[in-house]
Amino acid sequence: MSFIRRFDIIRQIRHWGGFDFCLVNGNVEFGKGARATFSILDGDITIGENSLIAPFCVIVSNCHVTKKSIPVSIGRDVWIGAHSTITQGCIIGDGAVIGANSCLTRNTYVRPGELWGGVPARRIR
Repeated sequence: MSFIRRFDIIRQIRHWGGFDFCLVNGNVEFGKGARATFSILDGDITIGENSLIAPFCVIVSNCHVTKKSIPVSIGRDVWIGAHSTITQGCIIGDGAVIGANSCLTRNTYVRPGELWGGVPARRIR
């Protein structure tokens, strides 16, 4: 992918928050005040207001095997720790925290206010 193509993709993103040095592909929507840094966002992803995505996270809604995309939804005021991976169909409720180096897989539902961590991620509290 050329630099010009990446720039075109990033320009198409709808957001009111901020992203720094992120590779963005697809329909990614940031809520007001949401931030992501040095991360990969690929597919249909909605990120709620004031959510923070730490560096080196990968969030994807596409599957290279089935060629299907199941949207990823991240609620408001969510914290996602560095080096975390979130795959297709995951829903993260408002105020939830995902610990660093965690991996949420296949349609995981994180209830509002919960703390999840590990590989694969599990509810901690």
